[in-house]
Amino acid sequence: MYIIFLVLSLIIYIILAYLVLPRLFLKERYNTLKPLDYGKKKVYDNKEHSIVYDANSELKQYINQYALSITEYGKHLTCQLKDDYELIGYDVVCYNIKGKVKKVLNIEENVKGKKYTQKLLLSDSTAYVNIIVNNINGEKVITKYSKEINRHKLLPFFFYEAIALLLVLFALRYFIARVIGDVFYQDFLRDLKYNIIFLTVFILMITIYSIIGTIIFKKKKVKN
Repeated sequence: MYIIFLVLSLIIYIILAYLVLPRLFLKERYNTLKPLDYGKKKVYDNKEHSIVYDANSELKQYINQYALSITEYGKHLTCQLKDDYELIGYDVVCYNIKGKVKKVLNIEENVKGKKYTQKLLLSDSTAYVNIIVNNINGEKVITKYSKEINRHKLLPFFFYEAIALLLVLFALRYFIARVIGDVFYQDFLRDLKYNIIFLTVFILMITIYSIIGTIIFKKKKVKN
């Protein structure tokens, strides 16, 4: 039974530390807060309603203009390429009508022999977009935009990860006590002195791990 308890603790820790917590606290977001481009004209074609946008100065190096279209099948984005490319990689930052980022789409597309990108389906809540080119023909594009992690969420991330890790240690403590024997089990798990020591170490480890983890992560991001 105690072996199952230990294995389950390890599984829960792995799920929390590598899947759940990073998605909750370490999600990168662009440092731009609102769209930069302005619509220059509206186009009506049968059942399609489009707004054509002029690309901003940085985007215009690779894309002349783009259009947000509304059809019976939903909202779409199409970009007019400036030159003949084989491959283009770009992010589409989608905003709602209030200017809040709702989604970021990462696109890698083969555009050999094409003047336009594919029609990219957007969510119905998308009102504006920012297009950020990441690479052209496999070569990285230097951009003024960067993805950043909210630093205020680093400490909670390492705090919860430390709790998850120490719960595994608690399960390991129980496992060791059981393996060694019943006498040691009674003393090690139920004696008040041992429990106070373990709780103190538990709290110290959570604090140290959270602070050191946050500092190291911040320094790593600065170097990058």
